[in-house]
Amino acid sequence: METVRWIISTAPEISLRLAIAIGPLLGVAVPYAVGNVLLTVLGPIVVAATHTG
Repeated sequence: METVRWIISTAPEISLRLAIAIGPLLGVAVPYAVGNVLLTVLGPIVVAATHTG
C-alpha cells in the first residue's frame, strides 16, 4: 500500500516532467493529450486509494 501512496503522491510531478521532457519533440498538443489521458486513468485510482468509506 505504501507503493501506491508514493505513486499517487508523485504522479503529478512525473507527468509534468514527462511533458516537459518530450514537449519539444512532439509539439504543443501531444503533451497535453498525454497528460489528459494520464489524469483520466489515475483519477479513479486516486479516488479508490484514498476512499475511506
